[in-house]
Amino acid sequence: MALQANDLKEIHRQMAVTRHYDLLTNKWHQEGLIQEAVHESTGQEAIAIGSCYGLRTTDQVMPSLRTRGAFFAKGVPTLQALRAMRACKSSPSMGHETSHHTGYLEYGVLVGTGMVGSSISIGTGAALAIQLQGKDDVVLNYFGDGATNRGDFHESINLAAVWNLPVIFYIENNGIALTLESSRNHRCEKLSDRALGYGIPGYTIDGNNVFEVYEYSQKAIDRARKGEGPTLIECMTTRLRPHIGLRPDVRPPEEVEKLWEKCPIKRLETYMVEKNITTKEELEAVHVKVQEDLKKEVDMIQSEPRCTREDLYLHVYEEGGAH
Repeated sequence: MALQANDLKEIHRQMAVTRHYDLLTNKWHQEGLIQEAVHESTGQEAIAIGSCYGLRTTDQVMPSLRTRGAFFAKGVPTLQALRAMRACKSSPSMGHETSHHTGYLEYGVLVGTGMVGSSISIGTGAALAIQLQGKDDVVLNYFGDGATNRGDFHESINLAAVWNLPVIFYIENNGIALTLESSRNHRCEKLSDRALGYGIPGYTIDGNNVFEVYEYSQKAIDRARKGEGPTLIECMTTRLRPHIGLRPDVRPPEEVEKLWEKCPIKRLETYMVEKNITTKEELEAVHVKVQEDLKKEVDMIQSEPRCTREDLYLHVYEEGGAH
């Protein structure tokens, strides 16, 4: 479907939620209000929101470290995500998982793992389950460029191709791992070229352009729903903040400053103002409200009971069973 004015306003709101959630939770982590530092998706919001926008409730996503927006695009309340970050007793994993690995199956968000690349197999398995049930739902499977060098990626994409599984593989290529540039991890000019070896479509797109992400995602989703198999989409993007939390950035400040020119939120806002879809004042009001709502929620969870050391042993093994 073509994106209308109301669609763009909602996409902008979801991107703003993702941006401020990351920035504020890292600030609150420093202040001791939140126990978990976040792997920010700042600069990469267009990938999660552009690809997930318009998905069915029954469609599933397998987020990566930096696909925080997929949680919110799929309907997970920010309050729930904050509870997971603070390890509240009301959080789904009760502190056993970091928030970006916590699953919300009622929203179609799969449970991830901490091993780089290993979640790709989980998303592929979910696509197999959908196919076996005869449904036309899809799975959106996200991972970083470094994960494409692991066996999990190659085994999963080969299986998905051979069995025509309804899964879309997204490479979030921000050009750098913890400290190592992507160009030192592989020889191919485009990671999407790896799709050729498995006989499936592969595209390299501007991951900071939410329109382009949405367009190519819709094409791949439609193909998957028809039973025509997987697609590999490499989203060229930018990581505008350090690898995690408040850790110093290893890149020169002038390099990072230049990357901000590619900010996907600013690009969308410029377009919306130029096309008279909204005004700068209305856009600023969205940012203000998002921040106010998040502040109210983090204040709320400070009084909620947190998981204790004893809770660490809950749901690990069955009492009286074989160990």
